[in-house]
Amino acid sequence: MVALLTVLAGCTGHRTATLKATSPDLPAPAFQPLPKTVAVWYPPDLANHRSTGEWMVRRGDNDYLRVNYDVDAGDAHLRTLRLVINSAFRRVVELPTRPVAPVAIPDIDLVVVPDLHRIGYGHGAEVEYALDIRAPDGASIQRISATGASPSHATEEDWFPQALRDAAAGLLVRLAKFGSEPASPLHAAPSRVGDAAFAVLPERLEVDGRIAECVAESLSDALHGMPMVKTSVLRDRLYPWLEPSTKPYFSSDLAALLDHPVIRERTAQLGIRYIVHAGGGRLGGAYRDVTTCFGALCLDLPTSKDLGSQISARAFDLEAATGGAEHPSRVSTMEMASAQSRGSSFAIGWASCSEVAQGIAGAIDTNRRR
Repeated sequence: MVALLTVLAGCTGHRTATLKATSPDLPAPAFQPLPKTVAVWYPPDLANHRSTGEWMVRRGDNDYLRVNYDVDAGDAHLRTLRLVINSAFRRVVELPTRPVAPVAIPDIDLVVVPDLHRIGYGHGAEVEYALDIRAPDGASIQRISATGASPSHATEEDWFPQALRDAAAGLLVRLAKFGSEPASPLHAAPSRVGDAAFAVLPERLEVDGRIAECVAESLSDALHGMPMVKTSVLRDRLYPWLEPSTKPYFSSDLAALLDHPVIRERTAQLGIRYIVHAGGGRLGGAYRDVTTCFGALCLDLPTSKDLGSQISARAFDLEAATGGAEHPSRVSTMEMASAQSRGSSFAIGWASCSEVAQGIAGAIDTNRRR
């Protein structure tokens, strides 16, 4: 989290903020470390990184707050990159000085030098990391980069943890696909998954969280007590594959990810049989370009025109009835449910959630009876 050390605020629309950032505790990645030994050197300017400048924070129509910032984030960058590299490779040797080719360390496969390529502030924090990957003789192999950003609704305290977690996820996904070896499961995948729980995953993690929560609550009632696994628990267990910068956007890509052996193993450990992909519409209002949520009521504030609610969800069965040796994929996509409603009542959006949940619950009940 970000520890706010000093804030001087006045009524003039200006303030000075001194921030010290620490990195988040990253979940254990859902893939085996690559079978390589790497030598890594962390440049001093990375560990000592400090950035200063000014950003404008919008508080309303034609109302901005000018913030002078001074951010000490070197330790956070260093710790985040260490967690990434130590998780991605079988063995890591840290070098005290810049590597000079050829690197005279026995059995070294790769040399990695991390870099903070860019950091920016606005409605949140944005961080871009890069990894320069070379052979021990100095020959360039690949440069991997990834950008992470905090969602627009995040508070200052969450800016750095969320941006760094997202950037780390991007690096881990790219490293998992690095070279010719595919990411491998931690253990053999179980032959079948459980039939005990469901989870709801927002289509767009940064904007559809309220819709997913609404659908999850209604679906829990519609499924008469079937246990639900929280989205945050699912994301942590399947890290880094379901972060804002790494999560598949299309349902077909998500289905392929869910069928990967290591993903199947980890969802089985959580007892999850069904995953519901929810979003695709509105469950809040918009004021110019600033999102403002009023529960389930959606209003165009400048005109007070009711926009209603628009919600959709698609369910995945992680153990399809047609699965097995004769079918390459055991993940099936069940029929999508959607609902639209109009009106100014607070209950309008929740009625849409209930309608979508009833459709998904019906599909799950039919599927379980097969």
